[in-house]
Amino acid sequence: MSKQHDSVMESAIGAEQIRVLYSQQPLSLLGTVLVAVLAGTILWDDVDQRLLIPWLVLVIVTMLARVVNLVLFNRAAPRVADMSGWRWRAIGFALLSGLIWAALPAMFIDGNEPFTLINVVVFCVGMGAGSLAAQCVYLPVLYSFSVPLLIALPVSVHINGGEFSHFAYLGYAFGATMLGFAKGANAVFKRSIAMRFENDRLIRELKIQKAEAEAANIAKSRFLAAASHDLRQPLHAVGLYSGALRDLSESPEQHALNAKMERAIDSLDDLLGHILELSKLDAGVVQPDLQHFDMQDLVARIEERYSAIAKQRGLQYETIADDVVVESDPRLLERILDNLLSNAVQFTSDGGIQLRVVAVGSKVHVTVRDTGSGIPAAEQQNIFEEFYQLGNPERDRSKGLGLGLSIVQRLCRLLDHELDIRSAPGRGTEIVVSMAAGDREQIAAQDAESMPLNLNLADKRVMVIDDEQDVREATQAQLASWGCSVSLADSLEQAIRITDGEPAELLIVDYRLRDHESGIDAVIDYRKLFGDDIPAVLITGDTAPERIREAVDSGIQVLHKPVTPGQLRMCVNQLTSRSTRGGGTRPLRTAQ
Repeated sequence: MSKQHDSVMESAIGAEQIRVLYSQQPLSLLGTVLVAVLAGTILWDDVDQRLLIPWLVLVIVTMLARVVNLVLFNRAAPRVADMSGWRWRAIGFALLSGLIWAALPAMFIDGNEPFTLINVVVFCVGMGAGSLAAQCVYLPVLYSFSVPLLIALPVSVHINGGEFSHFAYLGYAFGATMLGFAKGANAVFKRSIAMRFENDRLIRELKIQKAEAEAANIAKSRFLAAASHDLRQPLHAVGLYSGALRDLSESPEQHALNAKMERAIDSLDDLLGHILELSKLDAGVVQPDLQHFDMQDLVARIEERYSAIAKQRGLQYETIADDVVVESDPRLLERILDNLLSNAVQFTSDGGIQLRVVAVGSKVHVTVRDTGSGIPAAEQQNIFEEFYQLGNPERDRSKGLGLGLSIVQRLCRLLDHELDIRSAPGRGTEIVVSMAAGDREQIAAQDAESMPLNLNLADKRVMVIDDEQDVREATQAQLASWGCSVSLADSLEQAIRITDGEPAELLIVDYRLRDHESGIDAVIDYRKLFGDDIPAVLITGDTAPERIREAVDSGIQVLHKPVTPGQLRMCVNQLTSRSTRGGGTRPLRTAQ
């Protein structure tokens, strides 16, 4: 550490010593007064009262002055830089008190009065021992009080003690021992203060580092949100153009090119979808729908999906599942297993994958096991960080994105499921998700009747409000291919202006419009003018947690860019079907 730091630390320790010294003075002053009164009472008939009374008065007056000084100190609550004056006052009062008590043996020790001699020695030794306990926190104050007393007592016994004069040597030994012990106690006390200050400094630095890490994490989230939004805008338009182009394609070559383009779009959509999912989890807008349900259907769907994928990669796929009921969100739990199995397949080159569901007491353990290369112990927690991948420094997208396990960890926290990993290099990996066992009697009957879709969209009047021309035109192309009558506007003002007599039967509105106009406000204002029951959907590419939360809290149906033609068709069908059947515009589950 630097000399400047040492100097600052020394000043802080000295200031803390003075604070502790003053904090102990109330009890110390009370004890001094009580001992003085007791001494005066016991010695009253055996000593010269003309000397005893002034001595008692001096003790009491000094104590009162010290009380006033203590009150002033507590009111001032001085800082480190203000301690000098209070330090010298403490030393001065200690020296005055020491001289007053040193006068006691000098005045009253007489070898011819053993009773008086013994009492004076006891009172002086008691005061010396008491000063050690109260004043060893700051040695100059202790020395100022004790040295005069410890000199006067043995000297007075040696000179005036008569046949007891040899006891003076015990006094010298007592004084030396007491001062040596005081020095050691003071060193321990100063080290404890230094350690406390150092701990406080480390805690402050830790808080600063934590705040910096949180700020960096927020900045990262904002960057990803902004980048995701900017990428989703053109990707959203490309996806809609692709859908419209597919409907118009005639030759096999056109279909093949269109299919390749859609695969490329899907790949980028997968990346942005993972970023969006992380943002939604961080935003706290994903609310689990906890249910008691049988795992058989979920396990069967997983097996059908991944047994085929494993077979394509030359791997074995095995399911070992007890007939169990769990308490979880079936949709989110399936998402967890999807990510775990996808990751297992991705990083297993030979051998196989196993999904095991086992009931153990009140818990159900769902284990995904692979025969891959395994994970070193030092890396086992790192794999749950965003974009962290083992053995993929070149960022080969065919090896995944490094986001799946981050999503798994967040979903497990959301569902209050335990997440454990067991792995070693060369021995494969087991990831275990543990959850509460469910109750078959509480399995709710499922509504088998699906919502009817209004598949006939011919002449449906749709108003598209978006400040980007490419997106407006792409949306129009897709909707027109379904037979919709589409009006385009770049703002609420234009949408109102071009609404002529017949208001839109559906609003498709971008969340961010020009000049900081909000799509939520645009929907609300349009409905005020043309009808509160007009269904609407917000389309957003914003992945900032606070923006996602705001969109969801609006109660308007939300789709996240890039929106596929299938997602848009499903949403339009459902919203217009609800409107036609008079079901209002209750928002559906937020789509990705």
